[in-house]
Amino acid sequence: MDFYKISAKNLRAELNRTGLTVSELSKTSGVSMSSISQYLSGRCAPTVPNASKLAAVLGCHPLVLMGLGFSLPNEEIDDPIIVEVTNEMRTMSYKQKEHLLKYIRLMKDE
Repeated sequence: MDFYKISAKNLRAELNRTGLTVSELSKTSGVSMSSISQYLSGRCAPTVPNASKLAAVLGCHPLVLMGLGFSLPNEEIDDPIIVEVTNEMRTMSYKQKEHLLKYIRLMKDE
């Protein structure tokens, strides 16, 4: 699967997760509906500036929207706590995830 198709799949998943429409995403992010339509069709992937704008609204990492990020499916993880944390993180904004990572690093240093 090429990264344009991965990008389209990831963008569609983030839209579904947030419940935003393409129109709402376009208005909120400042990225044209035409560009978002092309991203969703898999004809191209967002540029870095557009991926950053979209990711800020969707609460995910820009690389995911560019088709360059990845995540492990839950079935590959045996630890139920990790699965629960992963599921909770999917509803968090990118900023919240950054804060959580900082907290985890602080805990490891204790």
